[in-house]
Amino acid sequence: MTESINQAGAKIGDSIKLERQRQQAVTIQIPERDQNGQIIGQTEKQVNRKTPCNLRE
Repeated sequence: MTESINQAGAKIGDSIKLERQRQQAVTIQIPERDQNGQIIGQTEKQVNRKTPCNLRE
C-alpha cells in the first residue's frame, strides 16, 4: 500500500481512495518446530496474496 501511495505522489492532507484489485492463490512453506523450537520440517499452506492497491484521488 505504501508503494502505491508513493507512486501516486499523494501528500499529507490529500484525500485518497484505495481499491484492492484481486487476490492470487499461492503456496507458502511454514516451518514445523519441535518443543525445543528446532525446525524439524515444513508444511505447505494455500493462502491468498493480495495484489497492490490502486490509488484514486
